[in-house]
Amino acid sequence: MHTTATAARTAIAAAAILGLVTACGDLGLSSTEPGTPTAATPVMDDLLDPCTDIPDEWLIELGLDPSTEQNIVNPDKISSWRICGWEPSVFSYRMDLLSSSHTIDETRKNPDIEILREITVGTRQGLLNRSKVEDGRSCYVNLPAEQGMFAIAVSWFDNRPIEEACDLTIEHATTLEPHLPK
Repeated sequence: MHTTATAARTAIAAAAILGLVTACGDLGLSSTEPGTPTAATPVMDDLLDPCTDIPDEWLIELGLDPSTEQNIVNPDKISSWRICGWEPSVFSYRMDLLSSSHTIDETRKNPDIEILREITVGTRQGLLNRSKVEDGRSCYVNLPAEQGMFAIAVSWFDNRPIEEACDLTIEHATTLEPHLPK
C-alpha cells in the first residue's frame, strides 16, 4: 500500500505541475539574437531546490529519514515547481516540501484547493489547505516567499484522519519556516 500511495501522489503532483507549467506559457526560453536560426537556450529558474538545498540535519530535526528522499520534479529542467519528499523511519506518511514561483494569491483563486484557514507560521501569513482532487489524505501549509511560495505537505499512506495530517503539517512547517528563504 505504501508504494501504491507514493506512486499515486507522485502522479498527482506531476499532473498538477504539468497543468500549471502548460498554463503559464513562457518558460523563459531565449535565443542569441532575433532571427538567428539557433536552438533556444533554457534560462534556469532560481527556485530553492528542496532535494539539494535542504540539509540532512533539518530533515533529522523533523524526524525524517534523509535516505528516503524522492525528487518529484526534474531539477535540470525549467519549472515553476521544485518538489522533494521524505519519510520518517517510524510510521507511514511522507512530507513534501514544494518550492514554487506561484503565489499564495494563486492558491486562493485555485478552484481545486479547499482553504481550511489562514495561518501564521513564524513571521509569515499563510494558508492551511487541502486539494479537492486528491484522496483526502494530504494537508498543506502554503507560506509566502520572495520567489513565490513554499508549501509543506503531509500525506498519509493509511486512513488516518485529515486533521492529524494537518496538525503534523503545521508542526513541520513551524520547524522549517525559520530555515526557508524569505
